[in-house]
Formats: sequence, structure tokens, C-alpha cells
Amino acid sequence: MVPPGAAVPFPLVVERVTGVVLSRASVWRLLTSRLGWSLQRPERRAVERDESEIARRNAPQARQL
Repeated sequence: MVPPGAAVPFPLVVERVTGVVLSRASVWRLLTSRLGWSLQRPERRAVERDESEIARRNAPQARQL
């Protein structure tokens, strides 16, 4: 049993819905070749990215009393 809110492995979802047990590799082949899904990753960094603001935000802060 997977706790609520946790990520459920896709092969487990397939098994619960269809009753068919598939390996992770088989599910991947099904999704990519048969259903046309793809791994979605950003191609590049956002143009609006402000490196100085990110560095300021991630810098350790002095404790304020």
C-alpha cells in the first residue's frame, strides 16, 4: 500500500487498472512507442533568469534577533 500523496510507480498503476503486470521497461516502451509520450525536460534556462537574485536568495542569512 502506498501512503496518500506519495508517488506511485507507474507499473503499479498499470497493474491496478488493467490487472496486467508489466516491468518498468515495458511500461516505458508502451508509453513512448505505442502512445507517443516523451520524457519532457527543459531545453535551456529561462531567459528571465536573474543569477544575481538567485545568489542573493540562496546566500546564508544572518540570524535576526
